[in-house]
Amino acid sequence: MRSQACQPCAKRKVRCDREEPCSNCKRRKQDQCIYAEVSPTERIKQLEALVSSLGGDAEYTAPQDLEQAKRKAASFSARVKEPSNKVNGARLLQSGTNPMIVTENGQSAAILLWGTFSQRVHPLTKISFDWEIEQLRANVVVPSGPDGLSFPEHAFVFGVYLLSLTSLTEDECLTLLKRSKVDLLSDFQMSCEQALAGSNFLGASDITTLQACAMYILASLERLDNRGLWALMGVVIRNAERCGLHRDGSLLGLSPFETERRRRIWWQLQHLDIALSVKSGSMSLTLTAPWDTKLPLNIEDEDIDPHMRETPKEREGLTSMSHCLWTFWVLEEQRSFCRADGSRLGFSWAAEKSLSRGEKNALIDRLEAGLNRRFVQFCDPIRPRDTLIQIAARAFTNAMRRLTLHPLAHHGRLSELSVDHRNELLDVCMQGLEYDVLLHLNPLIKHFRWKFQGYFQWSALVYILVEARRQFDTARAERIWEVLTNVYAAHHGLSELHDDRRKSYAVELMIVAWKARERFLTERQQGMSRLPQKPAFLVGLESRISEFSQAGNSDGPSKRKLGEADILSSTPAKRLVPVAGIQDGDWSAETEAVTQADLDAIADFDFDAIDWAFWEAIQ
Repeated sequence: MRSQACQPCAKRKVRCDREEPCSNCKRRKQDQCIYAEVSPTERIKQLEALVSSLGGDAEYTAPQDLEQAKRKAASFSARVKEPSNKVNGARLLQSGTNPMIVTENGQSAAILLWGTFSQRVHPLTKISFDWEIEQLRANVVVPSGPDGLSFPEHAFVFGVYLLSLTSLTEDECLTLLKRSKVDLLSDFQMSCEQALAGSNFLGASDITTLQACAMYILASLERLDNRGLWALMGVVIRNAERCGLHRDGSLLGLSPFETERRRRIWWQLQHLDIALSVKSGSMSLTLTAPWDTKLPLNIEDEDIDPHMRETPKEREGLTSMSHCLWTFWVLEEQRSFCRADGSRLGFSWAAEKSLSRGEKNALIDRLEAGLNRRFVQFCDPIRPRDTLIQIAARAFTNAMRRLTLHPLAHHGRLSELSVDHRNELLDVCMQGLEYDVLLHLNPLIKHFRWKFQGYFQWSALVYILVEARRQFDTARAERIWEVLTNVYAAHHGLSELHDDRRKSYAVELMIVAWKARERFLTERQQGMSRLPQKPAFLVGLESRISEFSQAGNSDGPSKRKLGEADILSSTPAKRLVPVAGIQDGDWSAETEAVTQADLDAIADFDFDAIDWAFWEAIQ
């Protein structure tokens, strides 16, 4: 009788009688009863190799007493928690325990990444003080610096590296680091996760680990699953509360420096929490909880040091903290919004149907006035960070006005709204996309573009496309197509149709809207040859949608009508074809087989049937 189960039984995880053939293989005619020809010695070697690969000790012998067992367990725990000293595609040199990454061609990547962090990331996060960053940098990139980094400091360093890589473009990664951005992010994410595990981030009790967690989440917003990040965010905030960061340091008798340090990380976590709540379609409960941590001071880092006993006086105008402060101030101001009965409105007040439009506009005016008074009026248009504050603050108030004008914020339907209301909503949507274009194309803020690279106002775009097939010969019609041209010039990714079905749906809406406009102008001009020239970007999109369909990206039947349920629903029964009446794969820029009935089937869809959750989805 064999000493091991046969391979089919072992694979199925069933008891084997170890006969040749076994009873199970006899019953299953398709299974071939085969026993592995492995000697006991070879099997022991295989098991030892497996134990070693998992971090265990293959030469382990049973301890003779309790003390020996404790020493063995402590030794194994230390090896498991020890930060990895390898990064795929690069090597991690250590002076003591200082991570010093050197690329394969010998150029120090650590110095590059620290410089990138100082120029592109730190000004927008201010998660730590300047001198703390410089001291940690010296420990990492200067061989003669202080020896030894703690596990939380390891995690902080790799958080710096991960955020720095996030801020680099693909071309910069290939040029400076000789590797693709995807590969680099994957490797450094793994290193950061290992360092966080060594820091026991699930039970973090120090600010450095919380800072490292915040950097990890910020660097992963556009790459990792929102649900996982949302859960991790909850763990981090609970740890922050356990550390007492939800109570202001001035109430606890802490020094001005420690108080300011705690305020900065707490508010950064609140900002990340609200960003993730929006992305995941959830509600941030922490923001409306009764905590009392005050806003960070409007000071430069040089104005405060760990030995100060008196709180430094805040500066007038903008400081290096201003970009973070304006976002924190907006959150703090909305925390104070209340109903007539004194109850808090929460952060969904702009869509609150119990509030009148006048009440909502008053709240937005209050936010806008505060932003102008505290931040925007001091912006210098030749300074990159000031320019970013100015554009982003105005884009924020624009987005809030769009929410109050949206049909979902009213009890009525779009068809019941006045023409003036619809035109105002269209103007706000176009202005919002113009701010978005400015953020992506302004050369002054190109180094800060990583912070908002993944954000796009889908609801604004789809409403503009809805109105594009209604407004043909007005000044707004000309502006619509000018805005669309600029949007597609700023967002090259919108032309890549394979990774997000919203993109192909938007293109199909756009093509139909343009043809409707051409037909209207042709009939109005009674055969006159002078018609507006089709935008170049639309010509290119027609070619891409043709290739997209021919590549087999259509699930539906070869010929069917394009109705509102298809183009507007987040879960259409079948994939729509580009234009009604045209077979899959037949669409091209030269196709003109679009009848008035076809256009009416699309142009008359019900705006209120739009699945806005689909268009606003991040993934």
